[in-house]
Amino acid sequence: AVVSTQSTGDLDQLIGCVLQRITKYPLLLDQLKKCTMKDDCPEDFKNITESISLSKDLATFVNLRIKETENAARLESLHQKIDNQIPENSDMGPFSNLRITAPRRKLLYDGPLTLTSRTGGLEILALLMTDCIVLLQKQDSRYLLKPLEMEGMETKSPVVMLNEIHIPQSSRDKKDRKFVFVNTSQHCPGMYTMKCANKDQKETWFQNLSV
Repeated sequence: AVVSTQSTGDLDQLIGCVLQRITKYPLLLDQLKKCTMKDDCPEDFKNITESISLSKDLATFVNLRIKETENAARLESLHQKIDNQIPENSDMGPFSNLRITAPRRKLLYDGPLTLTSRTGGLEILALLMTDCIVLLQKQDSRYLLKPLEMEGMETKSPVVMLNEIHIPQSSRDKKDRKFVFVNTSQHCPGMYTMKCANKDQKETWFQNLSV
């Protein structure tokens, strides 16, 4: 943008009028750095370089907080629609009172997956939390938290703690839309074969599982 020489505003006022998005400031500073001679203006060059780094850190922090706020709102919305149907007297009993909105439990990522067996598949909504994976079954406008049952497959727990998950190296094959994880819990162990809609979705799941 070209600034008229007749403008009487200060530089900070002009920048504030033009740039309202924090993510734009690193770009502006980078252009300023290209116009600053390191040998002629070493102090300015140093300050601009530090400012670029700080502005990038700030943009990353803001984006992270925005994502956390969106995830918290999403989690609260889902919480209102979940019916917990896990029997208290089953091996999955400890999860019969599970609250996905419990303190320190946050939503990291969610998306549709298909739990597959030898004879078919079960459509689910998977929630990756800070401490567990929750697998929900949709029924009309509600989500059911209940044992995963399907012909050709042993009944599985809809909740798997992250510290009890093992992901075989073979699951990381980028050519396959499926991935496998093993629940190593003593109470309800089992192998889960999940199918993603596409390879990009699988890559996104692995990126979030490795956070």
